[in-house]
Amino acid sequence: MKKLFFSLIATLLVSGYCYAAGTVSAGTYTKIGDGTRMRTMAWTFTADGSAAFANKTLSTAELGYVEGFDLVGIDIVPGTTGPTDDCDLTIEKNSNDILGGSGADLVDNAVGGYVVPYGSSGDYPYAMSNQGLILDVDDDDENLVNSAEVTLTLFFVK
Repeated sequence: MKKLFFSLIATLLVSGYCYAAGTVSAGTYTKIGDGTRMRTMAWTFTADGSAAFANKTLSTAELGYVEGFDLVGIDIVPGTTGPTDDCDLTIEKNSNDILGGSGADLVDNAVGGYVVPYGSSGDYPYAMSNQGLILDVDDDDENLVNSAEVTLTLFFVK
């Protein structure tokens, strides 16, 4: 009985840890025109019951879709239930924010936003490669709204 009790407690702790962050929708990928010059990628981030957003790490296939393209803009649209006003957006590559801090306080609870990705060294546009990127809607854990939604659309040109 003791084993069963401890197994149950361990399972609850592990499952709580594994599901501690919100969800990210399957991405939608659009080729504008014939797709050789402009593409978009979009995801909807939904906070969980403790108001935490999950990060999105782009897969090799997703990065391959835009390899050779330049990231020129990010559209930020709050959902019907918006997050706490002035949450931060970061896009990290090798632990560096490629937005150079320009995503600070950009995620709003009611009004959409748009950011042009100037890298920390002032690089624009940001050239995509097959190296990892992490999208983080609320990097400082400022959101206090359970089930808040934010959609990010990334714009790429060649």
